[in-house]
Amino acid sequence: MSSAPVPTKPNATPEKPSIGGALLLLCGAMIYMVSPIDLIPDVVPLVGILDDISIMGMALKRVCASLA
Repeated sequence: MSSAPVPTKPNATPEKPSIGGALLLLCGAMIYMVSPIDLIPDVVPLVGILDDISIMGMALKRVCASLA
């Protein structure tokens, strides 16, 4: 018997999320940007905004990878 996992969607891997997963990731990043609860509060000059930008950048990179 094989112990290899069976993928539920052929195009969904950890490196390349499905379209639904990419949309969920993008929505989560947008919610993080507008949320008052951040890793670094937005009242900290420059650094508070940079964490929001980095989260959105990582999310956009994953979404673009899933569409390619």
